[in-house]
Amino acid sequence: MKIHIFSQLNSGIGQTSTAALLGQYYQGQHSSICLIDANPFHKTLFAYKGLPVKLLNIMEGTKIDTSKIPDIFEDLPNVYNMIIDVDAGIAQAFYDYIKNSNILGKLKEQGCEVIFHYIIPNSHCYKSSIKGLEYIADTFANNSIIVWYNSSYFYAHEIDLNKLEIIKTLENQNRLLGIIELPKIHEGNLHRALNKLVVGDIRYTINEASDCPKNISMEEFTSLLDFKKESFSMMTRAGL
Repeated sequence: MKIHIFSQLNSGIGQTSTAALLGQYYQGQHSSICLIDANPFHKTLFAYKGLPVKLLNIMEGTKIDTSKIPDIFEDLPNVYNMIIDVDAGIAQAFYDYIKNSNILGKLKEQGCEVIFHYIIPNSHCYKSSIKGLEYIADTFANNSIIVWYNSSYFYAHEIDLNKLEIIKTLENQNRLLGIIELPKIHEGNLHRALNKLVVGDIRYTINEASDCPKNISMEEFTSLLDFKKESFSMMTRAGL
């Protein structure tokens, strides 16, 4: 089993939608998958009814119960790929649990490969995101990492990830499985099409676009297929 962990301290940078996109990729590969929504506030991943998502309840009343974080790794499903989406609000507690427990060692003994997925946006928080990647790389030094570059923000600073010292370090350690640059989606047909896939509290996958109650034009539908093809090709090149 491969366990894919999406978790970082910055919110609003496309983490959940990227985790869902990876789920759609594996679904298209006919790979057995399970997605875990560990976002106690928005439950965005759980809104994808076309994906096999389990909602992890880590709330005790109106407060987060960090003692429930280990439940993420209890009763692991019998699937080939498990994708975990951890909300920024519990990310540090999640890191502390992994760091202070022997869960990664136990998972390795069970034949599980744990891969950290980290998103760097070209938004105002790109510097803190880079620091977060450095923390992940240093704290979980025995695990591989995939870096996703989300350049869909209206921000003047474009980042050449290959020039970052942390990227060079991960490459030298043979821990960087790949850099996946997400296609820009902040305007045009693709932006409109993706917005139309959100209907109230329900999110539709790209494969469900034809069933979406909102009217998606042919141009918008074509942009979705191009987005899917480009994104999935990059995932394949990264060995996912």
